[in-house]
Amino acid sequence: MELSLQLQEIGLRLVLAVLLGMIIGIERELTQKTAGLRTHTLVTLGSAVFTMISVSNMQAHDLLHFRMEQDVSRIAASVVSGIGFIGGGAVLRHGASVRGLTTAASLWMAASIGMLVGTGNYGTSTMATALTVFILVIVRKLNRYFLHKQPKEYSLLRLRVVVEKEKAHHLQTWLEHSFGNDILEGETTTTTADEIHYAYTLNVGGRAVNTSDISRRLSLLEGVTCSSFKLFQEED
Repeated sequence: MELSLQLQEIGLRLVLAVLLGMIIGIERELTQKTAGLRTHTLVTLGSAVFTMISVSNMQAHDLLHFRMEQDVSRIAASVVSGIGFIGGGAVLRHGASVRGLTTAASLWMAASIGMLVGTGNYGTSTMATALTVFILVIVRKLNRYFLHKQPKEYSLLRLRVVVEKEKAHHLQTWLEHSFGNDILEGETTTTTADEIHYAYTLNVGGRAVNTSDISRRLSLLEGVTCSSFKLFQEED
């Protein structure tokens, strides 16, 4: 492997790492997973950078004809173990169910692809990215068709609400009273001078959900200006 890294080569590796990470991240983002576009892109880019640091250290030692007792490739090994902490953050447990294992695995793959790019293996990294997306998209559909021919019941409800900033406490009180422990996560997506945009994920556990009734009850809340719903299956 050629250890000398010119500025053009460095730029090529960094850009390719970003592009390949984005390809995986877009699929995770579209399916509304805990780790999406930015996370996968940063993991791939960071892995490539750390790998290039390792390569640069090898180059420096070679030029100085100096051999260290500590193996400089341990930087790459640390990336493999360190990505486990990020992947662990993508795994969520709610009752007896565990969500996010596939997303954690995709982060692990993103790190390995970044390491491939960092060592200059462009073809292998591109093929690995294509196979990763194939597994995430096509294999998921095959799994549904062959192993789950009967459609699953919806288990999660994504609720988006726009509320006046001064009336936001009314929404919080209503959600706690209406759903309580069924609220898996909530986040503020946008804040303007007058309004706050909230996104909540609710565990409906396959129950029949009357979104029209929820919409009606939300419309009666003081300060709520807009709301939308999306039911989806609990998947990794």
